[in-house]
Amino acid sequence: MKLSVIVPAYNEEKRIVPTLLDIVGFLESNDINSEILVVDDGSTDATEFVSNETLSKRKTSFKVIRHNENQGKGAAIATGIKNSSGDYIIFIDADGSTQMKELERFYQHIDPTTLLVGSRQIDKNLLLVDQEKNRKILGFLANMFHRIIFRLPVIDSQCGFKLMPKSLGISFIRKPYPKRWGFDMALIHYAGQCGFNIKEIGVQWKDIPGSKVKVFTDSFKTAIELLEYRIKNTFK
Repeated sequence: MKLSVIVPAYNEEKRIVPTLLDIVGFLESNDINSEILVVDDGSTDATEFVSNETLSKRKTSFKVIRHNENQGKGAAIATGIKNSSGDYIIFIDADGSTQMKELERFYQHIDPTTLLVGSRQIDKNLLLVDQEKNRKILGFLANMFHRIIFRLPVIDSQCGFKLMPKSLGISFIRKPYPKRWGFDMALIHYAGQCGFNIKEIGVQWKDIPGSKVKVFTDSFKTAIELLEYRIKNTFK
């Protein structure tokens, strides 16, 4: 089994290096057959450079792929999926809010018919540092949207730590999908529609300063994205 680790990143030069060192350190110390794909989503800082500089010094296979302009987190993950060679895909936030060691909580549940969803809500004892107010508001609104629009079988759809068989990812991005923050919710919804098992697992999580979330703007855009996705998939 080969694992592809996808790290979507936008203007993360100040936060991504510790994250990449954590990922590659875990993969190499556990001798995991793997690759790392950093997708620079049109950054205007040195995200691409520091990612290449960091990973080029390690033995793990890697790619740093750059979008010429910002397209959104969902689009970045989709680019990673298209360029991956693993049997399974895990995506993880560039800010390091969830460490790679949390993969150990997934081990016994990895299965070609299952989407594993990391959760900050299912076990509050694992919440090391709570979210900034703006991210907490967006998370609340996101959960409200998914319950109304999709009725998803998870408490926390927005934690950026999810693992799936590559076949699910490829199938999902062949159809119209949300390019930005609605990606995670649509993926979970699609997996359920396709008969995949969906397993929510508590992971350690801590808030990292420097969030680029714009509460009202991003919440509105997410709502529009999800409504468009829902309509397209209802009347296809």
